[in-house]
Amino acid sequence: MKPFASSRLHPGYTIPYDLYDESGRLILKEGFKVESTSLCDKLLDKALFYKPPVAGSNNSAFDLHPSLRDPFGFYDQLVRELDSLLSGHAPKNDFRAQLEGVRDDLIALWKNKPDAALASLLHLRESGCYSTQHAVHCAVLVLCANAHLELPQEHFPSLLSATLTMNIGMYSLQNRLFQQSQQLSPEQRQQVDSHPLVSVQVLEDAGVADQEWLRIVAQHHEEWDGSGYPNHLGKDGIDPLAHILHIADVLGAKLWPRGYREAMAPNKALGLIFQGKQLNQHISSALIKGLGVYPPGSLVRLKNGDVCLVTRRSLQKANAPRVVALFNQHRMPVWPPQPRNTAEEQYAISEVVSPEKLNLRLPGIARIWEYA
Repeated sequence: MKPFASSRLHPGYTIPYDLYDESGRLILKEGFKVESTSLCDKLLDKALFYKPPVAGSNNSAFDLHPSLRDPFGFYDQLVRELDSLLSGHAPKNDFRAQLEGVRDDLIALWKNKPDAALASLLHLRESGCYSTQHAVHCAVLVLCANAHLELPQEHFPSLLSATLTMNIGMYSLQNRLFQQSQQLSPEQRQQVDSHPLVSVQVLEDAGVADQEWLRIVAQHHEEWDGSGYPNHLGKDGIDPLAHILHIADVLGAKLWPRGYREAMAPNKALGLIFQGKQLNQHISSALIKGLGVYPPGSLVRLKNGDVCLVTRRSLQKANAPRVVALFNQHRMPVWPPQPRNTAEEQYAISEVVSPEKLNLRLPGIARIWEYA
């Protein structure tokens, strides 16, 4: 059994696993929703443990894991919990245990429902503020790349923890800049340039002693040609894990709208990443292989005029993912959503489309997934 940080519990929190005491006695059942502060206070000093589900297991407890039953709700809860940590609202004395709990749950979500995790990246934009959402998005991208990079297991937890906390030193500023359309002021530029080192200091103050974690955070904005910040390191001085995070950071930023521009279509963003001369093409290729030409969550138009949502990547044919039709050629809703075989000529994908530009209101992503 693994320790579960009782400080993760708060009113409204849904227990993701069966929780036990030190003797193995069941304390709280998976799926139980914490309603009261008094219960949280009662459990705060208790040593709690859980049994992580093992991918591929056939037991009923695994089948009922919340990331399987409701991947989007599970994702939403993880974002909200991380938001409390990054914003400083969570108790600092248990920061690392809580962060590692979020990290391990995100890994479980990826193992159980990777396509839903990728779709969440493009569609769940109300769960938390931009700074937190961006951190989780980049973590999903790192998980996606690692499926093809296969990094040594001993390094991966540090990389994922660094990804979730890379911008903790400019949490408030990043949220303001997300809405800002004008250029950075000199003071803002200085804050942005120094935030990797400020983030390291915040993490050290919160009890993080993992030097690999801290080094990745410190270097995640360094560039191969030395033009990055804060220390203008060259290619040979940059930790390869920090460079992986750098690429995920660049891609994640392109996939979301900002105050001064629209979100970039995933296929176009991936093309720019692959062409980047200052970016490792092996890592960029791993992301492209992992995401596919049309990542889950992409909205596409077929040759017959249907507007569809991509719900699954295709391992056999990257440009022929699984999709469901949401609107026909006349923009009339198709309900329930109907699957289309994009490997067939009439249903081949012709372009990626934006729901905003088409003035289409999509149904909730979780509802669509019921038919996927």
